[in-house]
Amino acid sequence: MAHRELQVTVISAQDLKNVRLSGRAMSPYAEVWIRSSGVSKVQTGVDSGGGINPSWNSVVKVPCEEELFRSDGAVTIALRHRGSICDKLIGTVTVPLSDLSLQCRAADSNASRESTLMTYQVRMRSGKPHGVLNISVLVGSLVKQASYDKPSVAHPSETAPPVTAYPTSTTGYRQAAVTPPNVTQYYPPQQVYPPQQSAYPLQHNLHPPQYQPQYAQPAGYNYQQVVY
Repeated sequence: MAHRELQVTVISAQDLKNVRLSGRAMSPYAEVWIRSSGVSKVQTGVDSGGGINPSWNSVVKVPCEEELFRSDGAVTIALRHRGSICDKLIGTVTVPLSDLSLQCRAADSNASRESTLMTYQVRMRSGKPHGVLNISVLVGSLVKQASYDKPSVAHPSETAPPVTAYPTSTTGYRQAAVTPPNVTQYYPPQQVYPPQQSAYPLQHNLHPPQYQPQYAQPAGYNYQQVVY
């Protein structure tokens, strides 16, 4: 989105409202931001003991969207007292961006530019004016949104050949109906299962059986057993 940079110089203030209950001298500072924009606030330095007539001469830079110059955009400057426990609001100044239209035209025509000295009334929280603030503003040139190049697309011949994924079987082997060219397939080693053991342990005989030799009688002879 197109935007401009505003260089705001917060110079000084006179006849401010003393917000210290003790009546002692205040330590004012200023916060600057663009109304109707998401830009964070920028702070100036603190004029310690500056009282109701502080002086800063602090330069702050804030970006401003271009469309805010054609709407109700404004530069908001809040004056606060830096306290030991909390900061108190002294008053607020509102600078309409329409007051900077001449500077915008000068910036677009590349003409010589000078900061414009302006004085605005400081309004308290109640809305009543109390004191004045002196500032100067320098409007920068219009900065358009940067264009981004489209991501480059590789030529089909330069891309790597597609690799087809094949479903695996329940046995743990990768099977392919057709093997694509230039693609090496690796199969996991077959799992070796240990022999199954019986649910009942084997009974081992500690004493091997005794075998008695038996002699066969030769054929053709009849032996008679003599009994005594």
